[in-house]
Amino acid sequence: MTDLQSLVQTLRRDGFVVIRDFFPPEQVARAHAEMEAWFQKDIEDRRAKGVTGAPFAGVAGSSQLTRPSHLLLDVYGKSPTFDSMFEKILTDPLSRGLLTALAGPRFKMRGYNIRRMSGAYDPPPAHEWHRDSRGEFCIGIFLTDVAPEEHGATALVPGSHLFPFDPRWNALFSEPYGGLKVFLKKNKYSRRLAKTALKGASGAYGRRGDFYVFLNDVWHGRQPNLRGSQTMVALLGAFPTEFPYPDKVPVPAPEVLAKLSPAIQEVVRQDQPPNASRDTLIHEMLTTRPPARLGDPFYMARLERKIADAVSWPCVHYRGVTIRHLLALARHYAKVNGRLGIRWVYRQARDRWPG
Repeated sequence: MTDLQSLVQTLRRDGFVVIRDFFPPEQVARAHAEMEAWFQKDIEDRRAKGVTGAPFAGVAGSSQLTRPSHLLLDVYGKSPTFDSMFEKILTDPLSRGLLTALAGPRFKMRGYNIRRMSGAYDPPPAHEWHRDSRGEFCIGIFLTDVAPEEHGATALVPGSHLFPFDPRWNALFSEPYGGLKVFLKKNKYSRRLAKTALKGASGAYGRRGDFYVFLNDVWHGRQPNLRGSQTMVALLGAFPTEFPYPDKVPVPAPEVLAKLSPAIQEVVRQDQPPNASRDTLIHEMLTTRPPARLGDPFYMARLERKIADAVSWPCVHYRGVTIRHLLALARHYAKVNGRLGIRWVYRQARDRWPG
């Protein structure tokens, strides 16, 4: 471990930080064993019921099982040892000080999930670069060692929380892309941006006993798993109380809440008052992040994506619409509204020909 000021400075600069040797390894081993038993229960329950799809709700609660990974959702109360580890993060002066600097004195949980990699071959891109919801942050706890490169670690781009946009919707790096696939080859400006923006791409690496914190505005994904690794990492999402959830977040059942410590019960509550202060790292990031400027690599990549989306939309969503139709529509709306732009035409086409 290190001092609080150093951790805060690293989090401010990179958008993520790893806290070393926070838990005794034997405590982590117990938590891993307790959660491994639940993963096995989920697999056996799926097999007994003939379930082959990814989502499932059974004796182990809600889960997602794909070839490369197995995710247990909202595991509150399933592992007393793991819950005690999270309680330590909430109450230890160092970790609580870091979370307060990041998000303020009050925050609310969105997810309490644990991911286990299956060991199946998972080539790149294992998960595309993206951001999550505004204001969200994540606490990751290593329940196994996660080595650098090719072991399915959370992929992170240091400093990308200060980039102008989310690459999933504003660039053309790779699949998945819902538009015409030719644009994943005709993507000169996105490739140029990737060479510079992704140059320092790294990941969340650590050993049993470590945990990490990152702002979900950091460009992140998942690194490929090429070595058969069966790593297990807890991924705990949260928001400062002044930020709304982007979707409905279930509250644990009363009998589950009764198993949790007061510290965990507090952050599970969704009726906490909003933080009054705006001097946190999250607010600092949102207010100081520069926009894309005309001609810079971000601007050009986003323009390229908008053009690709505008051309793709009628071809993908309405096969009867041709480029000739789209241009006619553009001329029509330019005459009526006195302006012409890709975004404007795209929206009008979408409204005229709903998919």
